[in-house]
Amino acid sequence: MPITKRQFELGIDSDLEERMQNIYSFMESHQDEAYSLSELREIFKIPDSPKDYDYSSAAGWVTDNERFLMSLERMVKLDIVRERDVASVKYYATGRFTLTEILNS
Repeated sequence: MPITKRQFELGIDSDLEERMQNIYSFMESHQDEAYSLSELREIFKIPDSPKDYDYSSAAGWVTDNERFLMSLERMVKLDIVRERDVASVKYYATGRFTLTEILNS
């Protein structure tokens, strides 16, 4: 299935873009808070261990957890979300740019 030129430039597919939109929408509505990875997994109902595979993904057989992490890592790289270690726990908060700014630039 083809992806848009912008998705190509960002290194994402439609599934990652949708996941990024879901994550960003939540984080934007909670801008004054930072969440640990385990808290985000719980909020988005992502299992901690590989369980179900997504066979329809263009990226191959990847678990929901791995796709979730890919989305989060891409958002950190694009400064949509910031990541910080606090007492050996990774926390995530909104970044410098909005998802809309990145997708439409």
